[in-house]
Amino acid sequence: MKRLTAGLAVSALATAATVLGMAAPALASSPTCRVTAHTPYLSVGDVTALGDVSCSATATYTFTVTLWRNNGNGTYKSYPYTYKNLVDTGGTFDNFTTCVTGNGTRQWHTEVSISWKIYHGSSLQASGSSSSNSSDIDLGCN
Repeated sequence: MKRLTAGLAVSALATAATVLGMAAPALASSPTCRVTAHTPYLSVGDVTALGDVSCSATATYTFTVTLWRNNGNGTYKSYPYTYKNLVDTGGTFDNFTTCVTGNGTRQWHTEVSISWKIYHGSSLQASGSSSSNSSDIDLGCN
């Protein structure tokens, strides 16, 4: 009998909440941006890096594509390029450096990073940052 009474009470509360408009609103997913770094490659005498941005809504963001070279002696050289104040849902962005003849084969990888904000009108709806690294690859600048 207690279960029946409790069930009726819950049913009555649910009906009252619906009638009074107190039903829980559906939760929408928060907008976000994602990034992907692609493995560098040789193109017409350059080492080229690509990075992708994909946002679920129009975002204002700063995106950096950095080429990293292993110098073979325990040190690394970075070649960053930053795209600032972009307003879009994403795209593919590049960075490159000259592949100097005589430097031999070196190990390279791409790192990308983003700092983004998504607005609804003038109100900040979501913000964040993230990064991604590609696999290493040996490229020969012979």
